[in-house]
Amino acid sequence: MSSRQTRDAPRGNNVALVGFRCSGKNTVGESLARRLGWAILDTDQRIQEICGQSIASLVERNGWERFRMLEYRAVREVKPREQRVIITGGGVVEQPENIEHLRRSGMVVFLEATMEDILRRMAADESTPVTRPGLTGLPMEEEVQLLLEKRTPLYHHAADLVVNTSSQSVEVCVDRILKYFQQKNF
Repeated sequence: MSSRQTRDAPRGNNVALVGFRCSGKNTVGESLARRLGWAILDTDQRIQEICGQSIASLVERNGWERFRMLEYRAVREVKPREQRVIITGGGVVEQPENIEHLRRSGMVVFLEATMEDILRRMAADESTPVTRPGLTGLPMEEEVQLLLEKRTPLYHHAADLVVNTSSQSVEVCVDRILKYFQQKNF
């Protein structure tokens, strides 16, 4: 199914958050879920439940290909009429099938942040080594820059709405998402 067909097809009523590591998906997602009274499906947490280990351990033992396969499986668990906030991993956009499924399941929101904010947030988060293993073997700043250049167009292409988390508070971000959600009758 082409992107145009996916956009025009009937859609579910979930809200999927996409964006780079530390772009605010968990923080905004938790606040959004509270405001809506909805459950959360965090695909990275689901992957850890499926395989019984941390993402870093999974990647170290089985590689990124196995992780992406499990991510695909976790995304497929999203049902269109569930009314859930879906928090995705940063690379979910690298598999077009994931985005097609998320779009059929509801609205896709790209949470965008500056590279500086991403790096600052990653450095401040003690769980970064366990939950965000490196993808390229490059120093963190080079890796973030490289992956942002690669993924940002994919995030924009996938998104119904883009919300900048570097320039707005969590509550303002959530308000923007809710307003758009209501205007578009998802």
